[in-house]
Amino acid sequence: MLEQETILQDMPLLKQMHRGSEKALVTLMEKYLPLISRTSFRILCDRSDSEAVTEKVFVQLWRDVMSYDDRFTLAEGRACG
Repeated sequence: MLEQETILQDMPLLKQMHRGSEKALVTLMEKYLPLISRTSFRILCDRSDSEAVTEKVFVQLWRDVMSYDDRFTLAEGRACG
């Protein structure tokens, strides 16, 4: 599980993605792709399935970030503004 500090460090990138920045997505991919790939491979024991899961994670991130509402913050440790 990611530490709250790490998540907070990534919030500016998520906000940039919300504004349509593909560069921010690439930055997050460079940071997390190795971890997600390794973890999914260890669970699935299949390279092709692992690659598919890893791709789906980042596609879903891109889709979900568009519904991001900055009134809600992780900084306060709660899901309401």
